[in-house]
Amino acid sequence: EGDRESFRLIAPDGRTLAEGSGTLPRNKAQWLRYIGKKRHGAEFPAGRYRGEYRVVRDTEGGSETVVEVVRVLELR
Repeated sequence: EGDRESFRLIAPDGRTLAEGSGTLPRNKAQWLRYIGKKRHGAEFPAGRYRGEYRVVRDTEGGSETVVEVVRVLELR
């Protein structure tokens, strides 16, 4: 409870397509969060897309990253 999460979706050209953050409402063994961007008629450009997710917890000594996940998806 109280951990802070942040997430980002990055396009092949380095632009951030979507991002968000929040605070976890209570202790959870599992947690599911979605992020994305709708297509408006055209296809997404080919290339490598990067997703980043991080959970940070406040500690007596400051803050600590407790989960960090990065995934890359290549569209052809």
